[in-house]
Amino acid sequence: MYGELFGTTYDLLLYDITSTYFEGLCEDNPQARRGYSRDSRPDCLQVCIALVVTPEGLPLTYEVFDGNRTDVTTVEEIVETMRERYGQERRVWVMDRGMVSEENIEMLREVGASWLVGTPKTMLKKFERQLLEERDWCKIESGVEVKLCAAPDGSRETFVLCRSPLRAEKEKAMRSRQVEKLAGALEKMQESAKAAKRDLRGLGRTERRVGRLMAKLSERGAPVRDRDFRISRS
Repeated sequence: MYGELFGTTYDLLLYDITSTYFEGLCEDNPQARRGYSRDSRPDCLQVCIALVVTPEGLPLTYEVFDGNRTDVTTVEEIVETMRERYGQERRVWVMDRGMVSEENIEMLREVGASWLVGTPKTMLKKFERQLLEERDWCKIESGVEVKLCAAPDGSRETFVLCRSPLRAEKEKAMRSRQVEKLAGALEKMQESAKAAKRDLRGLGRTERRVGRLMAKLSERGAPVRDRDFRISRS
């Protein structure tokens, strides 16, 4: 009925996950757990909501998962749900890099599906030459260009490189804000170290705090590579 009403063929599907948190104990909700909070509320219980939509944005199905469920572990279940409800099709799944794992890619191969997924940023190192070359770029909309490249390992996969000056400026501004936050946190640590009279125990705690800050920046996609930080015992 859905396909007849809206002309949907289920051949291209977009899949993503969000979360919503609760204020309270949620004693009657066994799925309410603490997990990665997209609302910056790690202190609250939450559930994860998975949604599959068409390219036009029409929802096809959703699932509610435990609040501590990681994105990558949901893909096989969602693919199977779509197969049961709408039949076996040679679908193209569009997902972000949080859904990607070797196991999920292999599962998509086995069911005859195709995929367009975000790859780890570390993969960009393998395409440095193609990114720098000005040839073969195709403009798909204002400020966005793409280039198709063969897989560096010789497999049948095709990689789609994208570049956008506006996106580059946005990410640069995000990194600058994160570095400023880190610098402010380090200044506070410096004052704490002075108050602790620079004892070795206090120094060890400071080193661990700096490490946690650097790791947090890296997790948020803003690793600090253009500055050096040194903790002195003097």
